[in-house]
Amino acid sequence: MTACVVLDLLERFKLNPNRVCIDIFESSTTAVLGGTSSELLAGDRLSVSELLYAMMLPSGNDAAQSIAIYFGNYINLVNGGSSTSINANLIVDDFNEIE
Repeated sequence: MTACVVLDLLERFKLNPNRVCIDIFESSTTAVLGGTSSELLAGDRLSVSELLYAMMLPSGNDAAQSIAIYFGNYINLVNGGSSTSINANLIVDDFNEIE
């Protein structure tokens, strides 16, 4: 489901999945998350394309968690949320891409 939502958002906001990069947080790499893992490390920076691949091929819950945090923050920003609620995970190469 995460992949479907992310692909829809990429299309809706005309974002290039190879240019949007996500910083991986410690919370996405914790063993408490459970399930299978892509073995991401906190501090890694990957494109949305790479994370979708990591999420779907080995069913990486860490990749899914990272994408979910990023796009949750993205939608908050697009909907006029305050910048204080956006964490450092939100990185877009070109904010002019946001309509």
